[in-house]
Amino acid sequence: MEDLRSVLKLDEHPKGGAVDLSGELVDRIDAAVEAALAEEGGADRLLSLLNPLVQGRDVGVSVLYATAFTQARSGETELAQQIFSILCEQLEQKAKWEPLGAVMERVLAHAGSPEFARVAARLWRKGGGRHAKVDLLRRAYGLDPENHLILWALGASLMEGGDAEGSFLLAKSLPGFAAKKDVERVEEGVLAILERPERRHLVLVTEALDRLIREGEGETAVTLLELAQDALIGQGLAGDVWTILRRALEKSTEKEAFRGVARTMGIAAHGAIRKPERLFDRAGIAEKSVPVEDALVALDRLLELPPGRHVLHGSWGVGEIIDNDGERLQIRFEKEGERSMSVSLAKTALYLLNPQDLRAKVYVDRPGMLSALRGDQAEFLFHVMQHLGGEAGVDDVRKLLVRLELLEPTGWSEWWKQARRGAEKDERFDLSQLFRKVIRLHKEGERTSPLPEVDLKSKLRRGIDLLVKFLEQHPEDAGEVVRRYGEELRVRSAEKDRPPTERVQALLLLRRAGDTGENGFQEAILEFAKAPDLTRFGTEQQKDLLEMAPPEVRETAAFILLDSRVQSIRREAWRILSEGEGSGREKNIWAVIGGSPQRGYAVFHIVRELTGEPTVSQWALMDALVHLIENPEKDVLRRNALDFLETEKFRAALAAAPATDEEASSLRNQLLHWRHSERFLFPIVEALKGTPLGGVAEEVEAQRQSMHATREDGIYDRFGGRVLMTRATLIRLRKEVEELDWDLKTTIPQEIRKARELGDLRENAEYDAAKKKQADATQRLEELYHRVRLAQPIEEIEILEDQIGPGTEVDLRGSGGDLRTYWVLGEGDRTFGDNVISYRAPLGEKLLGKRVGEDVELIDEERFRVDAIRVRLPEAGEGD
Repeated sequence: MEDLRSVLKLDEHPKGGAVDLSGELVDRIDAAVEAALAEEGGADRLLSLLNPLVQGRDVGVSVLYATAFTQARSGETELAQQIFSILCEQLEQKAKWEPLGAVMERVLAHAGSPEFARVAARLWRKGGGRHAKVDLLRRAYGLDPENHLILWALGASLMEGGDAEGSFLLAKSLPGFAAKKDVERVEEGVLAILERPERRHLVLVTEALDRLIREGEGETAVTLLELAQDALIGQGLAGDVWTILRRALEKSTEKEAFRGVARTMGIAAHGAIRKPERLFDRAGIAEKSVPVEDALVALDRLLELPPGRHVLHGSWGVGEIIDNDGERLQIRFEKEGERSMSVSLAKTALYLLNPQDLRAKVYVDRPGMLSALRGDQAEFLFHVMQHLGGEAGVDDVRKLLVRLELLEPTGWSEWWKQARRGAEKDERFDLSQLFRKVIRLHKEGERTSPLPEVDLKSKLRRGIDLLVKFLEQHPEDAGEVVRRYGEELRVRSAEKDRPPTERVQALLLLRRAGDTGENGFQEAILEFAKAPDLTRFGTEQQKDLLEMAPPEVRETAAFILLDSRVQSIRREAWRILSEGEGSGREKNIWAVIGGSPQRGYAVFHIVRELTGEPTVSQWALMDALVHLIENPEKDVLRRNALDFLETEKFRAALAAAPATDEEASSLRNQLLHWRHSERFLFPIVEALKGTPLGGVAEEVEAQRQSMHATREDGIYDRFGGRVLMTRATLIRLRKEVEELDWDLKTTIPQEIRKARELGDLRENAEYDAAKKKQADATQRLEELYHRVRLAQPIEEIEILEDQIGPGTEVDLRGSGGDLRTYWVLGEGDRTFGDNVISYRAPLGEKLLGKRVGEDVELIDEERFRVDAIRVRLPEAGEGD
């Protein structure tokens, strides 16, 4: 704390204005904050120092940073973001690029959001790459991957470093700039991309130019298209560009500007036809003397039957269109020679063949087709079957080949024998109906069920779910999954900022698909175990987690899956845990029981397994069941627990089990202060009768018969001895319990083990520090367990509107007219504001039970009168 005061020079300037923020100062503040946070209660002390400063005026930017960083490191992300936003705005307005760069590194690491990603882009644009380094821009890109400003900043930075991926990101930014009509940036980007054009970059260039046209920037689009046309044509994008230009010729107010480039791209797009430039010139696409509308109509008519396409005539067979002047066709038939025909007659007499039609292929290259027929009979049969629609009788194949004069009738038998032999080895063919002399090609999905197209970058969970379902149906295609998606899955599983659930799922999928390399599985599972969420894991994935987890974390995986809703998985998880060493097994058991009811399925499974076991306290099991009944995760767990209370096995175990004073006191306290319906309480009371704690049952029944206050004003007794706090505070405490419990099970033992490895324990500072950390965490955990066990949310109690109590806000007016407002809440609820007081604090005790008009003497002996009372509970998100 004193280190931070010194760094900020608060003694010289109480608001922190004595020091100016710099990258070096940011590092010093970080070190001071981290050192303070490492101390017990350090966060509260830091915030009690800093928060009052940032709520006033003229606060220094160094104090703003220290406060925001402390909030972020304390888990108060939303509040940290608010303060960081103010700080960044001030630094940006003053053009303080060096400290802004240092601040942004912390912001994006600890409190990132799309808003700050855009700040990073502006920092790069205004302050340069020296202050907005590539790593910072990469993190910003991860927060807002579609923002064109961020894409440009990262792309340009990568290009400066020689990274080819920079060009793609630059190209990806162009549609966004086009939508904003930022033509200068689009021009700059297109020129940069054209230096080393790649197809995927040019696809995005095309999208950007299309957007420019739609936004009325046709002149710029035409200029850029003329510059890029060779690259676009060379990369096979002429058809896409022609589609855009065709639409522009129809709808754009600047249509005349597109005629020249439209001719060039249209000709390239129709390269499959013979001399396409003739058709475009005949239509007058580039001729300003021909109205655009007339030119398009003429072009459509010419493209219906273009030169170079093959047609079929009923009598003359297959022919090729040689020319089309819009009125008449010139057609060359294989046997009849050239014939002339009007366009109107041709539309009724001719059938336009697909370029892949076997008849067209024979017309174009009869010698080549004959060679293919004799070379690989199965391959030729595949093309024949495609021509016939994928299914045909063997006799239909014979007739086609004979009619096309590829086979003599006498040569069919030998050819078919060879083709059939090859087809039997070719998985593309389905010969199951050959007994009926029918041959088929496997339809799409029948043979290999092609992999689903999934987006593992932005929709990882959905993509994994689809691939898991695919492998369940097609396990033989596991290798294909690895070949196609393996690298992407490895990348996603290694992303430290990705939720552990998704990382584990990605690694499980890799292992299911056969990739068992070392890829961070242990680390991912340990992170996942801190806050496990099995709702995203299907049954098969849960089984995979048990079977495929590396040996060093298999017990951790079993501990997680003991809370599975699937009974068979729970049984296997319990078997794995039971095989562990005695102390380890006991630790796992009490880790679950102590967390009741957050892991309800695991609790119930352990209670059933250990009922009657002499080495386990049966009253501890009873305590876990009571918690499960009082606060169940699911109603079904409460029902199961109530049913189990009535079983002869459990009642016999309780009857034979002596209870310690602590166990009796805990159960008595819990039942005497029951918070829910009595229909859940009395089955518990009935289960106690005939056991060593039968007296507790009698006491509870007597209390329920006379539920009257024992104090004169009835205030405290109304709460049943419970410690009241808001639900948000209770959740925060439970989270701290989970984190401390995790540290005591994993992090701290690892630190102790590493310290032991350093040598002599008598002079081993690391070992002493780790043991002290263990003792402090144990003490804090015991304290929190007690508070959480006695806690009751204020939201669940009855709040009286006419008297002061938890959940009310009160106005007090002094004799001189002074007005004070207090919000009465519970223990640990100070995060909701400076005017919050606990009902258990001295001031809170003085206020409890007071009504409007009554006098109260405050702590400072000043007398006030209650002016108003309002019921007020925290709103969702308030105090976070």
